[in-house]
Amino acid sequence: MVIEEPKNKGNGLVIIVIILLLICLGLGGFIYLNKDKILVKQTKETAEKQEKEAESAKKIEYNENGYFIKSLMNKIINTDGYSHKEFQVYAKDKVTVDDLSDHYKNTLVLSQINLGGTDLLYKESLKEGSIKAFGKNIYSTYPQKFEAFCNVYTLNDTYYEMENPGCGGMGYRYDYNKITKIESDDNHIYIYQKAGFQGEDGINKNITTTNEKGYTEYVAKDLVKKAEFTDTINLDEILDQLNEYKFTFTYDETNNIYYFESVEKQ
Repeated sequence: MVIEEPKNKGNGLVIIVIILLLICLGLGGFIYLNKDKILVKQTKETAEKQEKEAESAKKIEYNENGYFIKSLMNKIINTDGYSHKEFQVYAKDKVTVDDLSDHYKNTLVLSQINLGGTDLLYKESLKEGSIKAFGKNIYSTYPQKFEAFCNVYTLNDTYYEMENPGCGGMGYRYDYNKITKIESDDNHIYIYQKAGFQGEDGINKNITTTNEKGYTEYVAKDLVKKAEFTDTINLDEILDQLNEYKFTFTYDETNNIYYFESVEKQ
């Protein structure tokens, strides 16, 4: 009987180990030489992922006809039926709270207050209404007397008493407006609106100011469609001829409200 000696398996194992080492060394060298490119790619991919997640979190679908959006627009647009003071909101390329007349600011503040069916207006209520509308107390010193709507309010210790001096005739109408887009981020809501303004001859696209009577008046100009006050207008037919405005509302975390910041003509 011939007995074969076992073959030497050690040589084969050594070769395999050497091959694996060469592969690892080659891969390590490649990674070292390209580490900057790999790091840049990973950083870019991480940043893009985080940006997409952040954008997804910011996007909230708002109903332009819903109560919330209407409540925001009511903080800056007020039509009292007797004047066209709301036209001043559109009179410049950019309008902030400081650009508004005192009377109009008072009117907007009072529109945020629930008087509970009484004629009494408490000072603290005036401050709360100011915060809701503008996020700051425009009454750093409470006035002894101020006007809003068609009323005069006179301070009596802790509250204001109201008297009605009466109003003039009807002014221009503000009926032609449509929200076209709503955007938001972590601290703001942006409402885009197209607006037209009733003038003596019809619907206009711009506002100008006059001071012929000793006080500032806001007058519609640049006629888009000739129409009488009583005419029914299809807004969609003239929408592309109207200017678009971007209203910015800023979030106040302390009071958990959005207040008016500015409006810009686009």
